[in-house]
Amino acid sequence: VHSITIPKPDLPNINFNDEMIIAVFQGSHSTGGYSIEITKIIEKENSVEVFVKETSPSPGSIVTQAFTQPYHIVKTKSVDKEVTFRR
Repeated sequence: VHSITIPKPDLPNINFNDEMIIAVFQGSHSTGGYSIEITKIIEKENSVEVFVKETSPSPGSIVTQAFTQPYHIVKTKSVDKEVTFRR
């Protein structure tokens, strides 16, 4: 995520015995105005549901002319269950 960042930020403190990472990526866009967010994580008996909200600019809106790649990464407790994503 920070491959071109100088100076590189410190690595996050993650204990993968107790914690896991959930990440969502929206892909590449030639303008700003896009975003993606993990809004809720629900642990069920046999699975974990991750709720994701994606935002796009309205037609005709004024946006930055910059290459963007929206993402959201969260740390949560580790579980050995299927993870599903919902919009």
